[in-house]
Amino acid sequence: MFEITWRIYNLFVIALAIIWRRLLFRTMVIAVTGSWGKTTARECLARILSADSSITKTLGNDNGRRGIPRTILRARPWNRYLIVEIGVDRPGVMWRGAFVVRPDLVVVTCVEAEHMENFSTLEAAAREKAKLVG
Repeated sequence: MFEITWRIYNLFVIALAIIWRRLLFRTMVIAVTGSWGKTTARECLARILSADSSITKTLGNDNGRRGIPRTILRARPWNRYLIVEIGVDRPGVMWRGAFVVRPDLVVVTCVEAEHMENFSTLEAAAREKAKLVG
């Protein structure tokens, strides 16, 4: 029973994040992904952009399927930028993040042999990260 309730809650949060993202039409959404360097790139972007604009960004390393909707839901309409860090550790995961975030700008830090136990080749990892672009 608890497992069903938790799944319904997660689906509800994701649905809210999808709707809220569509309402943030004045906010530029920047997605940051890559094999490594995501958090550093996100923090650098946040520091630069927050100098003269209000921003919301991913907190800590909360860049998975539960953290992405929470980041979107923390954004406010007066935020000029929303910086969302998106991490993937296996094939078939990026489309979810791309669908929820719908970024205006994508930063891919690098594609390296990270999580190669789940990706057959480096090209497979690059294809998965490219799903965020379009």
